[in-house]
Amino acid sequence: MKKLIKIFSTLFACSVLAFSISACTDNTATQSGNDFSSTHTHEYTATVTSPTCIEQGYTTHTCTCGDEYVDSYVNATNHNFMYYVYDNNATCLENGTETAVCVNKGCMESNTRVKANSLTSHTVDDSGRCSICNQTIVSTKGILYGVSDDGTYAEVLSFYGDDTEITIASIYNDLPVKTIYKAAFRETRIISVIIPNSVTSIGYEAFSKCDNLTTVSIGNGVTSIDNWAFSYCDNLANVIIPDSVTSIGEATFYGCNSLTNVSIPDSVTSIGTYAFSNCDKLQFNIYKNCRYLGNDYNPYLALIDTTNLYSNSYEIHENTKLIADRAFFLCPHITVIVIPDSVTSIGNSAFEGLLDLSKVFIGNGVTSIGDATFYCCINLTNIFLPDSVTFIGKYAFSDCYNLTSVIFKNPVGWSSDGYYKIPSEALGNPATAAKYLKSTYSSYTWQRTE
Repeated sequence: MKKLIKIFSTLFACSVLAFSISACTDNTATQSGNDFSSTHTHEYTATVTSPTCIEQGYTTHTCTCGDEYVDSYVNATNHNFMYYVYDNNATCLENGTETAVCVNKGCMESNTRVKANSLTSHTVDDSGRCSICNQTIVSTKGILYGVSDDGTYAEVLSFYGDDTEITIASIYNDLPVKTIYKAAFRETRIISVIIPNSVTSIGYEAFSKCDNLTTVSIGNGVTSIDNWAFSYCDNLANVIIPDSVTSIGEATFYGCNSLTNVSIPDSVTSIGTYAFSNCDKLQFNIYKNCRYLGNDYNPYLALIDTTNLYSNSYEIHENTKLIADRAFFLCPHITVIVIPDSVTSIGNSAFEGLLDLSKVFIGNGVTSIGDATFYCCINLTNIFLPDSVTFIGKYAFSDCYNLTSVIFKNPVGWSSDGYYKIPSEALGNPATAAKYLKSTYSSYTWQRTE
């Protein structure tokens, strides 16, 4: 029994000791001369930490015994950017910026924002372009302009300046600039040229032999590019012809030895002889011994010429729209030509001098047959002209000695040179129609208006 009492006494003493250690104590406290540990209530001192721009505020409560806790959290304050200073970095392309430093105590954060309406003026050089954004601002100095004889439009006559980057004005003396006169820039040192949308025609040899010319921007108003306009421009590599152009003249790009790519739009209805001849690097599209140019949507738009003058077999692609001037000129072994319905225009002299040609099938889409198209095809005996044909050029069937039958699907409404009406009764007779086309009226332009 005494042993059991001793064990309980020991356990009680340990419990008291543990409580004394864990409790907040005052070691100097005494009572009736006996030392013992006594507990007390925490007394906390509050310390407030103010919020900053990036950290929240809070209150720390600390007791003398070392115990503490935190509460009363306050959200962080926002930066206070008051005094923005312009960074002086605007251009004619982009607004500049302005920067401010937070004015809150102890914060060195900065903020940069776009300064509204701070675009600068263009910096224009003699070329008429901004040296920062390269945008065309004014006409290049040194371009001589004139006014048409009827006083309704202006023309580019010549260039006598030293600048190499050329911008042609769209307005001169309150008149639209519509034409670039023949040889206006021929043999000059220009590197690039921007032709405005006001221009409708580029004249004969306008940029011929501009050896340094590398870039041409043709405006969306141009409808015709005349003969030899860009011939012998040795460094001209790429040309995009806008979809306003309908006519590309003879030898327009002749001898452009660096020319690799040309895009021909659907609007083009005629391409002159040798327009792309001697362009050694030009990438043609090849199909059945014929060379084509076109665009991304139709690479076979225009049949330019043949890959081999002496081939026995040629075939026109089903997507071809036009056949260029002299495309098959003097090919000696062609006996049959099939023109698909997709073709609308057959160029001048396209089949001239094909001595062995005996059969021609003209598709139902053809509207125009050019000058001398079948000139001197001496073995051609008969031909059928579909209702779609409304224009036949001069000498189109001249000297086709054996042509004895021409059938007009629609013989009504034809006239020669626009004023002399050709009797429909005569054209209704295949033999008479053949005689009229190859001899009697062969030197006239035929057109159907009804």
